[in-house]
Amino acid sequence: MNELIGELSIKVPQFHTWWASHRVDQCAHGTQRLRHPVVGELTLSYETLALPADPDQTICLYTAERGSASAETLRLLAGWSTPTGAETSSPSGHGTAHRNVAS
Repeated sequence: MNELIGELSIKVPQFHTWWASHRVDQCAHGTQRLRHPVVGELTLSYETLALPADPDQTICLYTAERGSASAETLRLLAGWSTPTGAETSSPSGHGTAHRNVAS
């Protein structure tokens, strides 16, 4: 990484200013474009949550805008990983949740 930063600092005159003003650690939310090998491009919003009890751990949540092509693609991917009518543990750990995926 240091080698890349050094190379960019030499070859791109504005890079030093850009790098010095960019605070990576403050990037806790935004939009990210991803490319899945089977279904293609997804545009997802993300939120990074810090855990006060353990500062070395974070939770990253990714969501797609309701009704978007990315939301439909995520629904399709979820259907591939869980058989129709499969039972899974509920998020609270109490009982079971039933997942029905429409085809």
